[in-house]
Amino acid sequence: MGRRLERGETLAESLAILLDGPMERLEPGMALGIELADSVLSYDLRHAGILAPAPVLAMLLADPGNPRSLAYQCTALRSCLERLGADDDAESARLLQQEAVNLAGGAGDLQKPLGAIGARLRLLSDRVHRRFFTLLPEAHQLDDEEELEASP
Repeated sequence: MGRRLERGETLAESLAILLDGPMERLEPGMALGIELADSVLSYDLRHAGILAPAPVLAMLLADPGNPRSLAYQCTALRSCLERLGADDDAESARLLQQEAVNLAGGAGDLQKPLGAIGARLRLLSDRVHRRFFTLLPEAHQLDDEEELEASP
């Protein structure tokens, strides 16, 4: 679960930086995004190495079969949360996955929406941490006097 949160957040924030800026910087940003997502071989096999925004965004944001895509991370995170019975957090992961898929279909300013997805994944990580990993105080047994005081 932690791996999915970390990969999703890192990918969203990295792409927000790489895909921001003028058009002449877009191609190097896309190439670096594919490398950072460890998807060079997959991209080359599918698209003959020709960089174009639509297939790059589809692979990095929305591809359910690419274990490095943002949508894949959110789907896997959702599955983990559902198994733990954290339905509200699982729904948050589903919404993030849907947003990633929607972003892949559009062109334009991706910096703010991707940055927002990264921030929401950080918030989700904090909620998961508080819910499942926060340590409780050590349990202790009540003395006879404490039991009398505690009873009505």
